Amino acid sequence: MTTQSFRMQQGGLALLEVLLAVAVISITWVTLIGSQSQCVSLITEAQFETTAAFLMQQKLAELHLMKFDDLNSDNGEFGEDFANYQWKTEVQVLSEGDLNMEGADDMVKSILLTVFSSSDQKVSSQVHTLVCRAIDGNNNEQ
Repeated sequence: MTTQSFRMQQGGLALLEVLLAVAVISITWVTLIGSQSQCVSLITEAQFETTAAFLMQQKLAELHLMKFDDLNSDNGEFGEDFANYQWKTEVQVLSEGDLNMEGADDMVKSILLTVFSSSDQKVSSQVHTLVCRAIDGNNNEQ
């Protein structure tokens, strides 16, 4: 083999190594970009869930402070600080049949609280609670 043909083989080998390195780097780059996109999506979801949980606690506290007869289905917003979040309550009076308890008519309300994103109502978080009518020691309703 001559010196010149040996050099051409080495040059071809170096070009092949460079192409292989570029291919590996490209595949790695595409994988990293996909992972980064997925991370951003997960962070956004976690941020919504964390904020929604805080806002649900706040709204539930307000609902539990309300008088039993004032609890009705409603909806609203959380104000300027949480402009991207809205809430909706669905209140249902439970009957004796629903509770399987005699004498419990109109004594318990079921509240479904939903917090959702104003920009995408498919993104939401819900909590369900029951509220009982207060009764004093003489069985008189308060």
